[in-house]
Amino acid sequence: MKIGLHDGDATKFPNLALMKLSASHKAKGDRVEFFNPSESYDTVYSSKVFTFTPPDPLLPPDAIRGGTGYSITGALPDDVEHVMPDYSLYDVDYSVGFLTRGCPRKCPWCVVPEKEGGIVPNADVEEFLNHSEAVLLDNNVLASPHGIAQIEKIASLGVKVDFNQGLDARLIDDSVARLLGKVKWRSPVRLACDHKGQMKSIQKAVQLLRWHNVTPRRYFCYVLVKDVDDALERVKFLKGLNVDPFAQPYRTFDEEPSEPEQRHFARWVNHKAEYNSRTWDEYILDKQPKITETVGVKMKHYRNGGSTAARKLACPGWRKLADAMPESNTSSSFAEEGTILHYCMENILEDGWEIDELDVITTDGITLTIDDDHREKLTMALEAWDEFCKEHKIVDYKCEITYELDEDTGGTCDIIAWSNDTVWVVDWKFGQGIKVSAPGSAQGMFYLMCAMFEEPELFEGKYLGVAIIQPIPSRDVETLDVWELDDNDLDNFKRKYLQANGDNLAAGKHCQFCPAAPTCPQKTGQAQAALIADPEALATLAGNLTAALELKEWIKQVETFCHEQLEAGAQVQGYKLVQKRATRKWSDAEAVELALRKSRKIKLAEFTKSTLLTPPQLEKVFKKKDLDMSVVSDYIEKVSSGTTVATADDPREEITLNANVLRGAIDRLS
Repeated sequence: MKIGLHDGDATKFPNLALMKLSASHKAKGDRVEFFNPSESYDTVYSSKVFTFTPPDPLLPPDAIRGGTGYSITGALPDDVEHVMPDYSLYDVDYSVGFLTRGCPRKCPWCVVPEKEGGIVPNADVEEFLNHSEAVLLDNNVLASPHGIAQIEKIASLGVKVDFNQGLDARLIDDSVARLLGKVKWRSPVRLACDHKGQMKSIQKAVQLLRWHNVTPRRYFCYVLVKDVDDALERVKFLKGLNVDPFAQPYRTFDEEPSEPEQRHFARWVNHKAEYNSRTWDEYILDKQPKITETVGVKMKHYRNGGSTAARKLACPGWRKLADAMPESNTSSSFAEEGTILHYCMENILEDGWEIDELDVITTDGITLTIDDDHREKLTMALEAWDEFCKEHKIVDYKCEITYELDEDTGGTCDIIAWSNDTVWVVDWKFGQGIKVSAPGSAQGMFYLMCAMFEEPELFEGKYLGVAIIQPIPSRDVETLDVWELDDNDLDNFKRKYLQANGDNLAAGKHCQFCPAAPTCPQKTGQAQAALIADPEALATLAGNLTAALELKEWIKQVETFCHEQLEAGAQVQGYKLVQKRATRKWSDAEAVELALRKSRKIKLAEFTKSTLLTPPQLEKVFKKKDLDMSVVSDYIEKVSSGTTVATADDPREEITLNANVLRGAIDRLS
């Protein structure tokens, strides 16, 4: 028989039921593989743990479905339940299993008592142990004499263990703590403080565990968040015990969404940089919606940040050179617009701002009046975000999160989002010039590196990804670009980034926006070489053009830097500040029009003009009035203004010249 196994959640953590089914069928000589919709099978099994995981439309109707994600009824046949799992199915280096099933507690938010009943023995550890480490999935192992006996056996076997679902602090007395002191730990000690009534038990348990030398990496405590004030009291209590809280917003078994305040609280607690630097009151104050005008808090700027990661890799000496430059406080209008639109997207996602209601927005000392062009970009970005969440099954996310490696290295990423199997860095790009790609993004990998350093528990057993959302209404390009990293991509980046020190300088694309570019010897040397190069030499044309494009940007940087210095009062030999050429304009256009109308000596058509709106301009009018553009769509054509030179990796199609045009071009060059 040919058996197909379908992991409905597709997380990096192995599905225990599928591993047991695989072992059972392989023992019968059946062929077993993960389900492929293009293949035919005698039997297909689908297992799903989470109720929020969407159904797979490609599953055949007769697939055998099981697991809490489908129903709380049903279980594996007894002969399958007690086989050694087929760990080769997921290629894991640890064992997984239940010593016990059920739980004597009847917590109203938990499905276990209804699904499995009271605590009962399930298995001996050696029934599923095939490695030197084990992850135990028991819901309350300390509530069972069998569970206690099995922990004694685990200690004697020297197996490193992770009590993945946590230990009941109310059951940790001196004898249990002494026993746990003999255990080797694969992970943190996991406890749970779901209401204030458990605080005394937590305190006593932690004291006993530490007394008996229970020394994992850290102590970790789940905090159920239903009433935020109650949860805050528990979090402060845990902080006093030097126990790391991990907040979980309350959700029903049917996965009804948690309240916004619960989600904000969980994000504050779980993001340790925020949790350790700001109080809850300070954090939530920034989350209050103020649509017309909102003043934000100025973000910390690091010497080594995400936007400069690619530059540091290519040119380690740039930072030292930039530190010697005079400080510049100027900012381009494009950068300021990007700052405001980033801020709008944060509040659209976090606090439900409506794009059509946005008017004047102020944040970080910048003010912008939101117009129709801005609304179009925000709408495109929001649609791309929704598409991304749907396609990659995002279950939660955090906006504008600052991560830090050290006091000089860190940054604020736009979004950290995660599904059951992948953690994503999502980056908004509102620049309309260069299209930014996700694959190989140094900025994306930098944020993943910093986030993994501060929140390692978020990344446990997860793949990594980078998504770029860049709405460009004027160009026919995809708004969303994604990159799923290979296993070694981040490790390679981290190694190269941490080794990128010293004074070495190198010119290249990374020089754009570099504050040190105006005085960089690499750029000045490149300029000197360009002055003596033959601009019409065919043999060096490609190299000359590459240098010209890089120097064009450098020339603008030098001019801007010179202007800044002169306006700051510095002397630049041979140059001075002067007024720009004056142009005549009406000081009061309405008064002029009124005067001309009253004179009656000149016709309206002679002093005003009207032109038909362009297709993009008219499209905005139709969209605003909810009209159908098809009445004029037959008259729209795309006409290029001519050819231009682009790099070979540009996504636009290359133009092939006919023989006569090509011969003429060569004649002009010769």
